[in-house]
Amino acid sequence: VGCTTALVGTGGTYGEEAVWGEPFVQWGAGGGLSVVFTRPKWQTGPGVDNQYSDGMRQVPDVSAIADSDTGWDVVMGGSWYAGGGGTSAAAPLWAAVAALADQALDQRHLPQMGFANPALYDFGSHPGDFPAGAFNPVTRGTNLFYPATSTGWNFGTGWGTPNAAGVVDDFIAYERGSR
Repeated sequence: VGCTTALVGTGGTYGEEAVWGEPFVQWGAGGGLSVVFTRPKWQTGPGVDNQYSDGMRQVPDVSAIADSDTGWDVVMGGSWYAGGGGTSAAAPLWAAVAALADQALDQRHLPQMGFANPALYDFGSHPGDFPAGAFNPVTRGTNLFYPATSTGWNFGTGWGTPNAAGVVDDFIAYERGSR
């Protein structure tokens, strides 16, 4: 799971997101190429083949807000703490979206998602074939190694951040085979 920072829109509303990269302190989101695993056959779609690709597994697959300056407030022991972030925030968000999808699939007597990556890459590769957009694409910023690119997959954020309702609806269509 990659990491993003939130950018405020007009009137203090949600504007968009950028790849999380802090050049002054030299930290940010991960992303890159495996030195061990070859790229699986399901890892395809717009943006996957790019100038950095070398036939090895590429990460991240998806991302979520994780910049501790724009990320999450956390309650621990009854007290509020500002500044939660990193993959410690982004990965559990995706786990929660997966739990919601599995709950919706179970209510419809459909198989639970299981290994989600082939479906996520199908959602990203063929968004018009599914009922809702699963991802908010991230096309700004850099993780200090890789820039965000045009709509599609990139090394900074994968397919982008979740549109939770869209992810759930798309998994229902995927498991029904009705895309």
